[in-house]
Amino acid sequence: MLSASTSRKTPGFTLVEVIAALLVLAIVSAVVAVHVMTTDTDANNAAMLNRIKIHLGYVRNASMNSDMTWWIDFNPGSYTINRKDAQGNSVPTLIAGEKSPAITFPDGFSGPDTDVYFDGWGRPADSSGNPTGTRTLVFSGGTITINSTGYIE
Repeated sequence: MLSASTSRKTPGFTLVEVIAALLVLAIVSAVVAVHVMTTDTDANNAAMLNRIKIHLGYVRNASMNSDMTWWIDFNPGSYTINRKDAQGNSVPTLIAGEKSPAITFPDGFSGPDTDVYFDGWGRPADSSGNPTGTRTLVFSGGTITINSTGYIE
């Protein structure tokens, strides 16, 4: 015997299911967008810190190889690579790959207000060339440590 059924099974989604799926998609998209934005800032900060480390290494090596005093003059918004010439005058120095001796930090990145000198052995020193021991430079994107031996981390 056949019985009549009052329920209909139609293929498709109800309006409630569609709205729920769109709501979940919107939440996931918002979380991913925020993560991508902060990851971009972190990557830019890491890239700037690596650039500074490379320049510190360049200045350290130049001090060891040239019999001249080399240093980096850090300011909150930029830094300048310098050396002393034979007469003892400060000379801002352009290094390979840069357009200017003064390198400007990107927006949102700041650094310490200090000078970092290296002696003829590649160790951190004061402006007279006396070793100073370990130096720690704090930037908005992280910290760079120059050990007493000149190793930069």
